[in-house]
Amino acid sequence: MPKATLSFTLPEEQSEFTAAVEGAAARMLIWEIDQHCRGLIKHGDLPEDIDRHLQEIRDMIRNAHGITIE
Repeated sequence: MPKATLSFTLPEEQSEFTAAVEGAAARMLIWEIDQHCRGLIKHGDLPEDIDRHLQEIRDMIRNAHGITIE
């Protein structure tokens, strides 16, 4: 099975290290925001302009560079 190892020079690369370590939590948060927007669009009975803005947020999430949330 292939393996990958990330290496950081600390403390110089602390921000990169933190981003790598916290990446899964950030990905989950983005997914939860997307799902919340989806639920509001589907079941929220909101004005059309709010639905449109929520869909724009979902589109931004899906078009984010290099991020897969599904």
